[in-house]
Amino acid sequence: DDSFIDIGNHRVLFPIRVDEHGDNVIEVVTQEASAGYLTGYSDSEYVANMPIMSLNFLPTGKHRAFPIKGDSMHPWVKDGDVVIGEYVEHPKMVRNNCCYIILTKDDGLVYKRVYTNKLDEGYLTLSSDNKLYNPYQVHLSDVLEIWEFKLNLCIGQYEEDELNPVSILNLMRSVGIELKELKDRVNKIEKVN
Repeated sequence: DDSFIDIGNHRVLFPIRVDEHGDNVIEVVTQEASAGYLTGYSDSEYVANMPIMSLNFLPTGKHRAFPIKGDSMHPWVKDGDVVIGEYVEHPKMVRNNCCYIILTKDDGLVYKRVYTNKLDEGYLTLSSDNKLYNPYQVHLSDVLEIWEFKLNLCIGQYEEDELNPVSILNLMRSVGIELKELKDRVNKIEKVN
């Protein structure tokens, strides 16, 4: 099933996936799909074909997982990691000096540290943690989506032939299951005490 979030001025509809209970799931933008994200991000059929996962420990909100390419955010995020972001409805909700996945008309998907010092002038400043890359500004009219960093799945230490989307999704599901079991055990201990 797919559904939509009404996000106001920028786009009338924002396609999302939900599970059989109508709950949000996390769409996973695979390495292969990331090249087409700029043209498919608003297409409900494109979104409906994304793999999905669920991480019950994430707070409420709409989340999506994005693959990271390159070393611009090294050492915190490495090439091959998967970053999960929460959808931000408006650029004025962006917090200064925090990390975001930004979809722009010209650059497609980028993961950067964002500065809001020029927000009143209509610009966000995007900066890499790797100082070999210079910061640059993007006009708000070029920004199509903003996703606030929530979680980094560090999978860059694996060899390329060890990775496939199914094994990554299984790993993420098992992390969610283990965390839920840990939470249940803590709740039982708290009830006893």
